[in-house]
Amino acid sequence: MEWAAQHAKGSKAWAILEAKKTGNKVVAYDETTATSYTVANPDGTLTTDLTSGPERVWRGGKWRTVDVSLTRAGDGSVKAKEHPNGLRLAGKGGTVPRSLAAAQDAAPRDLVTLGSDDQAVTVQWKGGLPAPELDGTTARYREAVPGADVIVEATRTGFEQFVEIAKRPSGAYSYTLPVKAKGLKATAHKDGSVSFTDAETGERRATMPAPVMWDASVDKRSGEHTRRARVDMKVVNKGTGRIDLVVTPSADFLADPKTQYPVTVDPSTSALASTFDTYVQRGETVDWSADTELDFGNPGTTNADGTTRVARSFIHWNTTPIQDALIIDTNLALWNFHSGNTDCTNQEWTIWDTTQASTSSRWTNQPTWNQQYHSSTQTRGNPDCTATQPDGWINADVDTLVQTWASAKATRGFMGLRAATDDTRAWKRVNSGNATTNQPKLTVTYNYRPSDGTNRQAGPPFKSYAGVWAVNTTTPTLRDTFTDPDGDTVNGTFQVYDAATNTPITTPAGEGLIVSDFGPEGQPVSVVVPAGQLQDGKTYKFRTNAYDGTHYNVSWSTWTEFVVDTTAPGAPAKIASTDYPEGAWTPNNGTGDFDITPSAGNDVRGIQSRTNGGAWSAEKPAVAGQPTTVTGTPDERGMNRTEGRVVDRADNTGSAKVYDYGTGKEPISGDTAVPDGGTSTDPIPEEEPYEAEDVPEKQPSPHGAPPEPGSRDNCYTTDNPEIEMCQSRKYDAEIAMAARTLVLQPEIL
Repeated sequence: MEWAAQHAKGSKAWAILEAKKTGNKVVAYDETTATSYTVANPDGTLTTDLTSGPERVWRGGKWRTVDVSLTRAGDGSVKAKEHPNGLRLAGKGGTVPRSLAAAQDAAPRDLVTLGSDDQAVTVQWKGGLPAPELDGTTARYREAVPGADVIVEATRTGFEQFVEIAKRPSGAYSYTLPVKAKGLKATAHKDGSVSFTDAETGERRATMPAPVMWDASVDKRSGEHTRRARVDMKVVNKGTGRIDLVVTPSADFLADPKTQYPVTVDPSTSALASTFDTYVQRGETVDWSADTELDFGNPGTTNADGTTRVARSFIHWNTTPIQDALIIDTNLALWNFHSGNTDCTNQEWTIWDTTQASTSSRWTNQPTWNQQYHSSTQTRGNPDCTATQPDGWINADVDTLVQTWASAKATRGFMGLRAATDDTRAWKRVNSGNATTNQPKLTVTYNYRPSDGTNRQAGPPFKSYAGVWAVNTTTPTLRDTFTDPDGDTVNGTFQVYDAATNTPITTPAGEGLIVSDFGPEGQPVSVVVPAGQLQDGKTYKFRTNAYDGTHYNVSWSTWTEFVVDTTAPGAPAKIASTDYPEGAWTPNNGTGDFDITPSAGNDVRGIQSRTNGGAWSAEKPAVAGQPTTVTGTPDERGMNRTEGRVVDRADNTGSAKVYDYGTGKEPISGDTAVPDGGTSTDPIPEEEPYEAEDVPEKQPSPHGAPPEPGSRDNCYTTDNPEIEMCQSRKYDAEIAMAARTLVLQPEIL
């Protein structure tokens, strides 16, 4: 049953078997998640693709590839085709305000909604909206207010909502974005960001980083909008899951003659997922986890204090699918769309193990950089190098780092990315997990070590007593069961020690080692201890380690003890019954109880019994020196024998103790002598018919002359009218003995 459950269709184990059988890769579709996809390879290995953002969304009973391209619905609204959080945008509606001031007095309407039901976050716009112009993942509401466009850009995990100001405004510039978050609680933070948490559980559902603004200028080397400024955003709590975001771009920035228009104001919103990525940059004080890119290196620009704007990036991977795996090969792939190498030379970048990053990570509050594990020199994306280094994937082998996560059975792997030097040529910008295409990907090929043994046993008889196995031979069989997640055959190495001296027994392989043959995973493999190594009465211990032909388990199992017991136990000390007393005649009352007591100090596990030579009963647990009650059913009338014997912990059975008694309510015409209840194992003789020669000489009948053979005249009644005593083939002395027995045991009358 357990094997069938582990190999159910869709599981890793099932996919491995199918891949080996067909020679093709097979998807372990039960392992598929939004950020992981696992296939089994024909060689028995597994390959899992991990992404830093959702690659798939479960919808309509199946996994669908994320596609955040915008499309117009029949009612004029807009939606992303396959967004993980169901992104929806407004269509044309209402009257477009004639001025920014007029927009502030207009009724709000839904602009963009992320999520559904009680987990939805809706950003509204005051005033009417024109029909949006769609371009891939971008919707532009042109001239939503005079001199400015409202832009909504879908990201993989959320959206960015821009206001693009086409020309320098003549006065103060401010606008309000009402936000509805039914079922969520909005909290403003000191850094200017807003988080949305579940009103009941407190779990964080989405975040809106502090907004920033930038002008149209772009630094050639870094490719960045380097003229940036913070945007003031005031959060006004309106109650019942509603807030107003009062957005006020920097008046100084807007008025500065150096500012090149259009100017973009960017509050973005991102749903939180099980994975995460972000970057930090010297001089920046906002959260960049909702951005669609990751940056690392020195862009060649400086802050106002003259410090370089060096950046570093962090990626979290969901490593649950590769926990405890043996890593065979890995590949980290990043889509590099801009680099600072104007001379087109390859520039080194490094991969580190870090602690966890968060939306609070900043240049002055970075995760801990634990250790550098890998590096790569692959470089792409500089505009001057499109012939040899166009935008594309840069890759790195990260086997050792990933093995560290797998061996630790970590559910998350925290990775850091840095340029190897502060040379501006090493500057790189790559897609993040929020990017709509080509997000970071980690491909891992691996298999598993065989498991620890799950069922160590010694025998025969393969029974344990008080936690110790007992064997009834000096060449016992030891066995254990190993599973292998890859479906490989396995063998077991068994190591046997003398438990008292903690030293190995002598084996051909040395050190007490005995190696089994290979067998199917999930089924026992066994070894036989060589002759001449074990002694009766001594306790030994063994442990195991599995091998699948490629890998050993990383450690030995715990020790399992067994005792060698080849000596049969003694006969029971006593059998007693109040239902059928020994050596007496008793009316037959059916099944009776018999108390069998093993000798004190005897090796006892149980008691077996039988009546009149029948089959031995099932074993009943017993304790030395204490009675165990068994049952026996005598014949309707006649002589009966109940026997009991001891079974020890190694299934050895001792000699039998016998117990004889008579039963019957009618006169008995046969052999009436009561046996002495001794230890003789001779069977009770069958009752024989009377013959002439059976009539004893000189046996006067109580009723007169000696009777004819077979006559009942040789019988006489006792004080109990239901019992007669009869003579045949016996002499007066024996008759007298029987009579005395009846007198001494009147209770049977």
